Amino acid sequence: MRPAGLARIEEAKRGGARASAARPSRVPRMPTDLRHALRADPRAWAHFRAWGNSFQAACIRWVLDAKKEETRVRRIRRIVQRADQDKRPGIEGF
Repeated sequence: MRPAGLARIEEAKRGGARASAARPSRVPRMPTDLRHALRADPRAWAHFRAWGNSFQAACIRWVLDAKKEETRVRRIRRIVQRADQDKRPGIEGF
């Protein structure tokens, strides 16, 4: 890497931007409404719980990132539908 790039990295480290850009390593806490919706469908709940942490985290963050309540409800419905079919989030989306 060139000196200018190294200087930018050091600047980001000092300012905290680098730490805040790092992806969280833990699965975020599951929202209650998502948990209730998944548990209402035993097959969807079983599939969702069998998915790896990264798949679960992606779904949870997708719900948490919704700005409007109707978007949140639609996303929860989509996650339950796909979990029922055991379709993890991936290339084709949620």
